[in-house]
Amino acid sequence: MRVYLVRHGLTMENIKGTTNGGGSHGTLSKKGIRQAKAVAQKLKSKKIAAIYSSDLQRAMDTARYIANLHNLPVHHTKSLREMNYGPFEGHKFTPKAWRTLKTVFYDPKIKIKGVESFNEAHSRVHRFIATVSRQHKNDEVVFVSHSGISRIITATLREMPIEKVRKVPRLGNARIRYFRLD
Repeated sequence: MRVYLVRHGLTMENIKGTTNGGGSHGTLSKKGIRQAKAVAQKLKSKKIAAIYSSDLQRAMDTARYIANLHNLPVHHTKSLREMNYGPFEGHKFTPKAWRTLKTVFYDPKIKIKGVESFNEAHSRVHRFIATVSRQHKNDEVVFVSHSGISRIITATLREMPIEKVRKVPRLGNARIRYFRLD
């Protein structure tokens, strides 16, 4: 299976600097729409067999532009959602505070009430990838997702230990990361 992992386009929440996790949909900005159209053009020549998207609006909107160029449906799934940051969503944090929170969010030993744990997110991603890889063993597929969860997807596809996820670089808005699984 070959995977094109795509992060959604820039959102209004990204511009405002507010936390936008798995509990909120978010809205693509004008720039985010342009980015989504551009990423769709980059994938236009690929032989895509299936498109899977987070069921959050910002990812679904991005996936729709890709799907339109391939005449394919988009399979919406909670498995590709951003981690749910619970009471931390919708707030603006200083960069230092956000770095501290991310350290906590990505620690597999920590569980905060009302926040999806790192282990929970890792488990759902692992199950999803196992299922899709059985269905699309020799195919090219697109996953449209989010910044934080894309790090977990990347680590899972690279078969990295769970403790190394924090070292995976962040995927920028409307960027593509490619994987070939044998």
